[in-house]
Amino acid sequence: MPRIRERGNIHSDESGLTMVELMVYSVLLVVVLVAVGQIFLSSLRTESSVRTVVDATTAAQLGASSVETGIRNSSAHRITPVPGGDQILQARVAKGEAVLSWVCAAWYFDYSATGVSQIRYHEYPETTVAMTIPSASQVANWTLLVDGVSPSTGTTIFGGSGSSLTLAFEVAAGDGQPPASISTTAYRRAPSPGSGTCY
Repeated sequence: MPRIRERGNIHSDESGLTMVELMVYSVLLVVVLVAVGQIFLSSLRTESSVRTVVDATTAAQLGASSVETGIRNSSAHRITPVPGGDQILQARVAKGEAVLSWVCAAWYFDYSATGVSQIRYHEYPETTVAMTIPSASQVANWTLLVDGVSPSTGTTIFGGSGSSLTLAFEVAAGDGQPPASISTTAYRRAPSPGSGTCY
């Protein structure tokens, strides 16, 4: 221990932290830890919000891309309203590059005014008999493209006339975030040879 000379006397320096100093340091430490914790929690909330928005936007873009690509490569398409507010979009779509073949594609908008609406996709071969409107159990086996869909306006997402198709919908992002919105128009570009039937 250091020795201190004071007024001719030599004694030990036994000074240390008093209880008051210890309490002040403890309070300061708690304040710093609370501030760091708040920053950490805030960053976690922000990351979660950003992730939900990105997920919703990605899902919306993938769904829109599927429809746009199909319509651009189609020789014909038709929108059919389904009882209950649903819609089915059917198209005769060209596939392949070196050898052109045709398939029938269908996108089903499963509308639910109170629940979760979805867009589902299905491909089937051309036939001489038109495909009938699928049942709910059949649609449940189709590929799910987008979940949490709602029309941008009204109760439908597919529209347009002639060779054009309009597509307008939103996908819920959750956590009070604004929905991802899609509004686009696709035009048929493929020729229409052959006599196959898709609808």
